[in-house]
Amino acid sequence: MRFKTWPVAALGLGSLLVLIAASMLTLSRKAQDIYSELDQLNTHHTNVDTKLRRLRSDVNLSGIFVRDYLLDVSREHAPEYRERIAEFRQTNVTTVDELRRLDATHAEKIGSLEAQLDEYWRTFEQLDRFARNPDQPHLPAWRQWNRTARASGAVGIWHETYKVRAGEYEAVYGNMTRTGLAAASRHVPVTAKGETAARRIGAATDDVPAAAESPGYAGAAT
Repeated sequence: MRFKTWPVAALGLGSLLVLIAASMLTLSRKAQDIYSELDQLNTHHTNVDTKLRRLRSDVNLSGIFVRDYLLDVSREHAPEYRERIAEFRQTNVTTVDELRRLDATHAEKIGSLEAQLDEYWRTFEQLDRFARNPDQPHLPAWRQWNRTARASGAVGIWHETYKVRAGEYEAVYGNMTRTGLAAASRHVPVTAKGETAARRIGAATDDVPAAAESPGYAGAAT
């Protein structure tokens, strides 16, 4: 009887060992899959973080270049500044495109980031359209201030417009002490170079204001 049960026991033990080995092999493969997925997630996170850091750095550096460009009175290096700033803008666009391809699950947040960057790099023409659009908040508030507050002297405004080239920027003051560019240079009547900001900084030839200018407005000499 013992002789007959031994092969059965051996077969059972062998089958058990095979099952254990198969289970270990399956667990090992699953562990490798998990490790591989973790590596991919870590690589993905690193890539996204690197691109976000690049965006932050480029925006910060572009602001420094704009500041230096405006403060450089010699204008000798103006072409270099403009070229470098244009490079920053193009790099921003490329990096956002790369982020969108990397992380489709956060498309809404990336779209919001792209909109903010578009606003950061907005041209004067876009700014002027916004200022003149009656459906946007700027023009109604501007007209209301002109009607109700400018004559009292109780509320002052400080409005600066920049188109980053020599002679193409202005600072407009209503009921203000000498501040900013005017403190650094001098006051001149705001209409000395035209009725509109677009005309005064050389961005347009027509000169039709969206709201009546006040004779009391002053601007910094440019």
